[in-house]
Amino acid sequence: MGLKENFNQALKELISKGGLVGSELEEKSKTKSNLDSYLDMPSAPTAEAATHGRSVSAFDQASSDIAMSVADTDWTNPPNFEDRTAYTADSYTSAQSGDYGKLFRQADEMTVISKSTMIVGDIRTLANITIDGNVRGKVDVLKDANIRGMLIGDLVCSNTEMKGSSIQGNVFAKGSTYIDNDSILLGDLTAQFASIDGKVKGNIEIGSKIELHPNAIVAGNINTNTISIADGANIKGFINTTFLKEHGDSAFPKQVVMVNENVDA
Repeated sequence: MGLKENFNQALKELISKGGLVGSELEEKSKTKSNLDSYLDMPSAPTAEAATHGRSVSAFDQASSDIAMSVADTDWTNPPNFEDRTAYTADSYTSAQSGDYGKLFRQADEMTVISKSTMIVGDIRTLANITIDGNVRGKVDVLKDANIRGMLIGDLVCSNTEMKGSSIQGNVFAKGSTYIDNDSILLGDLTAQFASIDGKVKGNIEIGSKIELHPNAIVAGNINTNTISIADGANIKGFINTTFLKEHGDSAFPKQVVMVNENVDA
């Protein structure tokens, strides 16, 4: 036997022992090697395994739920995560009604002039303003003005409150004006309602009602619809009400006629 025949014979024997040739190929292909046992994925625990002491862990259960939800997802029609129709006006209002909703409410803006601040120039703001310091100039406020310091200039606002303050200028308020007993106004006052317990030197024009409290001192004419004067208030000037402006002398008869004056004795 030559070298070539010996090599072929040895190769056939080697392949035959590995189970790759002959009738044993199909049988050995069905058996699993050690490598196959490592590559196989563990199967899901069965009820029988659970009865033998092995229970399903929370992690396994969560993984199973995720797998089921992913499997049930309709990927042809994915959910619209940009849909905000759930946040309707009613739900937003209900959220605002609680204490937690207060965090979402926008607080009113406030402009504050501190006590140690002095401003020379006009001020114009769309927010509320509190003046604790000194301002020399016109103050034009869209909302309310609280005056605690000194203002030399006109004041235009929606509502104003003067406490321990001094103003030299005219005050125009669309709503109400409150002046306490420690405040002084040297100028005209125009408002819809006024409650005065301090000192005012100037004419007062009130569209609705004015209240003069015991410490009130007014040196000027008052034009109003209704007036209330407390005991102790002092006024130097004329007081005109809307009734007299509209009706004038028609409220009074031209003369006093005695009923029996022309009766013969």
